[in-house]
Amino acid sequence: MTIAMMMAMLGISSCSKTDLYDEGKIAELEAAENAKLIEAYKKNFIETYGEIKPTQSWDFSSNDTYYNLPSYVQQSRTRGESASYTMTKSDNYLEVQQATLDKMHSVFKEGKDNRNLGKPFAMTVPDNAFTIMPIFMGQSGGDFDLYMHVEGIGDILVWRKWEDMQAKFKNKTGWQDLYTEEYKTVGYQYIFFPIKAWVRESTTNGDNTVNATAIQSKYITFSGLPKGAKMYFYLKITEAAEGYNQKGESLGMVNNYMREYQFDKADLPTNLPGVTNPEVKIIGCEDASTRKSDNDFNDVVLMLFGEPYVPQSFEVTDLEMKEVKRYMIEDLGESDDTDFNDVVVDIVTTSKVEQTTSASGIVTYGDPVLQSRHAEIKALGGTLDFELNIGGTTWKKSSKFNPGSMINTQLPNDLNYYRVLDTIDLPLTFDPASNDIKVTVYQKGSDKVSNVVNFPPNGSVPMIIAIDPIADWAPERVPFDFGKYVKE
Repeated sequence: MTIAMMMAMLGISSCSKTDLYDEGKIAELEAAENAKLIEAYKKNFIETYGEIKPTQSWDFSSNDTYYNLPSYVQQSRTRGESASYTMTKSDNYLEVQQATLDKMHSVFKEGKDNRNLGKPFAMTVPDNAFTIMPIFMGQSGGDFDLYMHVEGIGDILVWRKWEDMQAKFKNKTGWQDLYTEEYKTVGYQYIFFPIKAWVRESTTNGDNTVNATAIQSKYITFSGLPKGAKMYFYLKITEAAEGYNQKGESLGMVNNYMREYQFDKADLPTNLPGVTNPEVKIIGCEDASTRKSDNDFNDVVLMLFGEPYVPQSFEVTDLEMKEVKRYMIEDLGESDDTDFNDVVVDIVTTSKVEQTTSASGIVTYGDPVLQSRHAEIKALGGTLDFELNIGGTTWKKSSKFNPGSMINTQLPNDLNYYRVLDTIDLPLTFDPASNDIKVTVYQKGSDKVSNVVNFPPNGSVPMIIAIDPIADWAPERVPFDFGKYVKE
């Protein structure tokens, strides 16, 4: 419609001057229309989020580091082997037997440095189903999610702190949920942008199970995972405990934040469902990554049981360290759209890290050795063709996808939402900190440039933001929630 209006305007002009096609006039009109669209976008952005501070940076990434098993350990599964699995959460609570709690307390003693219990490790999937059950939560200030990474499948969210755990306490009657939330109004405060609004803060009971007289939990059973696949657990920090960890950190068994103990037959719990002669392990997890950590590995303790086996452990002596920086981009297809899902791309830097463990169980890491760098396309929410330029390396949507296709732009409902749509190799010389990224957007059905989007300077209205990969892009036509991930 816009082009038709331009041609009509040009037609009026040409009647009084010349019948020749005036390409310069067309370009001039297109530029004017694009300028109006940009101004409308800026106006809508400010109306949605408020006035922008002159010093506001649009790079919110914190260079969080993620660890994986080295490539030579991540062997491919047998050709044709199914990657499907079943994850089942129990409907009912199972009480942790006192003998199990006594054993847990004797192994993962509160406040004691328990690093000498073992070394960094990973696991392999058994042929049989196995079950995971949280049995204890120690003193911990932050929030975290428990993930299980399985070769050939990826990261599986297993459990969230406080979820489906109850305890009894001397000063309370009956079973108590570990987490309750209430809100109170604290008055006017400045939000992320310099606008004032009434703020409601949440308050929680923040209970752990240190002083519990009894504990019960729901349990999660996995079946159908590929036999022999490499796997490991980790805690993803979702809210940091100040001075102890950072939001987005991955603290797991392969990078020295978990320890394990295997039950002897005489110590086995007697009330485990679905098994008669199980193997049982308890895994203690530490959620502090700074020198303030007490290293007692009981911030959450998991029990694994299965018949005849649970996942089997092996020592890890080196790691692949990954740093991930996410860019979320608007293509200006619509001036009232700020969902930042038209292009979502992760910059992934992989390095090798050697580990050494002292006789006392203290693990140290060598300097990272850079191995590779690439970009992963995670979402395509726009309907216009574009060329992505990352430090001089280019990728065009139409080279792999229908320009009008919209992929991964709804709310996540399974792991498929986070799949990698395409991969772009990048030179090791590219520095993600430079934010050397731009998008050239083309007019619909044309090779003419509609708009060029660069990483924004401080204080401007953004069409590109950089953020940690813990942040999800917004669903289609829903404004991105900056305040959810960014603290002033």
